[in-house]
Amino acid sequence: MPGAFRCGFACALISSVIASVLLLLVVAVLSGGVVWLFLNEGRPASQSAEWVKESVTAWRSGELASEEYAVELEDAPVADVFSSFEQAEGDGYFSLDDVETAFKPVAQPLARIKAKRHPVA
Repeated sequence: MPGAFRCGFACALISSVIASVLLLLVVAVLSGGVVWLFLNEGRPASQSAEWVKESVTAWRSGELASEEYAVELEDAPVADVFSSFEQAEGDGYFSLDDVETAFKPVAQPLARIKAKRHPVA
């Protein structure tokens, strides 16, 4: 073809170099993220350990005495505890028939697909 641009080996080489560089960048970003996660993993744990140390020290020294807090106890039947929350609609349980009804629309097409892929001889 006259006038057509032919690059052959040079275009193939350039495209493979570009692909390699992009792949290297993706790997570098992913490995950098893993290293960052690994290095930052210890920070919250050390802060938590410091908080627990401070709490135990305060507890042992009497700073956290229960006299500081007003605790009000009230005897009540267990039914009162549950009546203070809003009742949920429905039964809360599923029967096997309910489960079968819910899965039938999914199971039947899957069974047909499986039968087409693996016909019984």
